[in-house]
Amino acid sequence: MNTKELIKSIISGNAKDFKRFELLENFAIICDSKEDIEFLVNILTCDRSSVVRHEAAAQLLKIEQKKPWVLKPMKSYVIRKLLNVVITDTSLVAKHESVEALSYIGDSSVLIELNKLIENSGEDEISDTIQLAIETIEYRIVKNINAHELSDAILSEAIKL
Repeated sequence: MNTKELIKSIISGNAKDFKRFELLENFAIICDSKEDIEFLVNILTCDRSSVVRHEAAAQLLKIEQKKPWVLKPMKSYVIRKLLNVVITDTSLVAKHESVEALSYIGDSSVLIELNKLIENSGEDEISDTIQLAIETIEYRIVKNINAHELSDAILSEAIKL
């Protein structure tokens, strides 16, 4: 068994959550295939620990920022799965990180659903994060930029002022 397979085995196994979380926290570094993305999505949607599900969403965000070519062939699938977590997961922690990931991975197809969630949520704990995601996605669309270009675009805009 190679190192990546060992890491996947520990993350998806019965090890203590802190061990699984620690190994998952750096998974984006070794992620390089469709199977790795599918592995993260499975953890995101099925893991017993909300904190581990949260970290799977965080790793998908990192992959979009650092290795967008790995995520690109599965982007629509990942967006649907993240949105499903936002809508159905019982954990605020997992929902919050999935919304954050959608800020960077999401496209115009997710805006309608996020706006519906804002309308239906009122003032719950996740509505501010959803609003931030909507604004981030809209900004990326208007500027025609990807996740890894976001900070630079904001700084360039500020410098021009």
